[in-house]
Parts: sequence; C-alpha cells; structure tokens
Amino acid sequence: MKLIWHGFVIKEYTIIPMKNIFSKLIILFALFALVILYFFEHTGVGMNVKKSMLSQRELWPIKYSYKIKERAWDGSIKDQDAFLALVKQAWQWDKNAMVHYAFILYEAEEQPEDRYITQEINDFLTKNKRRLVDAKGNLLESPELFEQPLYSVIALLADAGYPLASNYMRSRIRSNVDPDTLAFLPLSEEKRDLLVRYTTNALKGGFKLELELNDEILFPGASGYVDDNFSQMVRLSEHIETLSQADLQAAFNRFNAHALHGSSYAMIRMCEAYLHGVGIKQNDEMAYVWCALADKSYAEHRLAERDAAGWTEEAAETTLQNYNQELLKAIALRLDSQRQKNALLLLKQQEAEIITWDYAKWVSTLLDVPPQP
Repeated sequence: MKLIWHGFVIKEYTIIPMKNIFSKLIILFALFALVILYFFEHTGVGMNVKKSMLSQRELWPIKYSYKIKERAWDGSIKDQDAFLALVKQAWQWDKNAMVHYAFILYEAEEQPEDRYITQEINDFLTKNKRRLVDAKGNLLESPELFEQPLYSVIALLADAGYPLASNYMRSRIRSNVDPDTLAFLPLSEEKRDLLVRYTTNALKGGFKLELELNDEILFPGASGYVDDNFSQMVRLSEHIETLSQADLQAAFNRFNAHALHGSSYAMIRMCEAYLHGVGIKQNDEMAYVWCALADKSYAEHRLAERDAAGWTEEAAETTLQNYNQELLKAIALRLDSQRQKNALLLLKQQEAEIITWDYAKWVSTLLDVPPQP
C-alpha cells in the first residue's frame, strides 16, 4: 500500500497480515493526518483574514470596485490597466477587490480548457510582475487565500464581517421548499441566524436590504410570500407573538424607509402594521392611507413595467395587489363617514412625503459607505 500526498509517495507498505495493533494504529493515524491536511488546504479553515495593507483613503468602495471589475473583465482580460489595478488592490487585501478577483479566478477555471483563460491570467501576471508593487515599490505576492475554492474565500471574508462578501453569501442561503406544494419551509434557527448576520453585514456596505432583513426576522420561511409561486402573501399579524416590541418597532422603521421610496410591498406592510398595531399604535385611518398609496404605486408604475418584467416580478406584484384590495375592503368597513374624511386628508399629507415613486431605481443604487480595512 502507498501513502501518496500531492503525487509523492510518502511511504510504501507491503500488505501482510498484521498482528501488531501498534502498527495498525500508526497507519490509521497517518491516514487521519492526511485527511486533516486535505481539509485545511481545501476549506480555508485556520486561515486568517488580514487587515488591508492600504490606507483607508486607498481602499475601494463597493460601487467603485464594481466599475473597475466591469472595465477589467468580461470573461477574459478586457482592459489591462484596470485588471492590473484590480490585482494590486486584491493582493494588498482590499476586501472588495478580493471578492471580484476571486470570482474572476473561479470563472477562468470554469471556462473550457481550449479557451486558455487561466493561462491568459498567469501570463499577464508573469509579464507584469515588476508592475505588481505597492506604493513604496515593494513586490506584491498573491495571498494564499486565493488558493482556496471560491466560496471558501467568500465565506471567510463574510464571516469576518465584510459587506460585499456577506451579500454574496446571503444569496446562497435558500429556504427549503416543499416539493409538492412549493411552500417555503421554516428555516432552522442556525440557518436563520446566519442569514440575518450576513444581511446585517451587507447593509453596512450600503446595500438596501432592509425589507429582506425584515422578512428573515419576521417570517418562518424568510420570505414574505407563502410559496415559490408567489401565490399568497404571509400575513404580518400571524408572526409577531415571539418578537419583542423593540424588534417590531425596528421592523416598522425599516418598512417605513422603503415605503417612503415607493415600495408597494413595504406600503402594504405599513398598512398591516397600523391595522394590527405592529410596532406602532393601531390606527385604521393610517392603515387606509398606506393601502391607498400601495394601490397608487401599483396602478402608476407596476402595470406600466409588466411587459418588461419577468414572470416572477409579475406574479409577485399581482399577489400584492390582490392582498392590498382585500385589506382595503376590510378597512373600509371599519371607517364611518367622518373617519373616511380624516383618512383622505391624511392620505394627501402622506403622499406629499413620498420621496420617490421609482423604487426600482432607488433600491438598486448603493449608498456611499467607507470600505472596511
């Protein structure tokens, strides 16, 4: 029997009946050691995420890092100066550049061998070796981290709290779906805690994920919809008993921020919050106001965009509108004529406070947040 490590024969044994238990234990221990070494080499466990070698002002914000990556790479090296800049940032532990560089290395490895993309990168690095220097002219070296599989790199950065990596990792955590009904199944407590942590970290990088965070905290399947077909909304009032008043108030504030920027989903959640007193004092008139605003949002914008929207967006918007109409009918039955007049006055006041109706544009724009070293 041969013990082989990275193509080298470490030791060769003749397989004979072994009566000596001590010899057997040595063999088992050697095999166990190899397994442990393999685990550490291929998972990144035990590796440290180092502080960047760059000063705060030299670090790339997330938005800027995307621009450089788009200039540098389109499946192969597109702009050599931009690619060189990206590599230099990544090799100096700029965490946003590191995420993009890790994805580029992964994409290159996944390309067909006859495209020679990995070889193109290696040739570029060799050719530009003397240009891969820091501000003082010292030659840079690729961090050992990049020898790990893509998502080992991203997970290490995300677990260290870096927002761009956290945003990628949160997208990999999926709710389980019942194969027959397509209903979202409850997340385990461990999985939910991890998802909330990644989303919270991503928020610190300027991603506008407050609605996603609310869904992860409030609803068992981490979705505001019952199933993967978006056939029905989860009712807010059915999932608040286990949360503290502080948590509910925080959720209300996050819904409010997105409602003021035109989210019909957030507007409907605001309607429910006022209708049931979730995180705010119960108020039928204000419940009517937010459902009426959601109706306006749907009529003026969502229908106009449906030709360009995909099935998922259209299905979700249709479900939103149906649920909103259900809420409006229920609220109307609770308001007498005087309270209806009050609600209409409040509607005009609240409508004047809407910052934008173009929610899609607002939510897709990253906030300018200083990057973490």
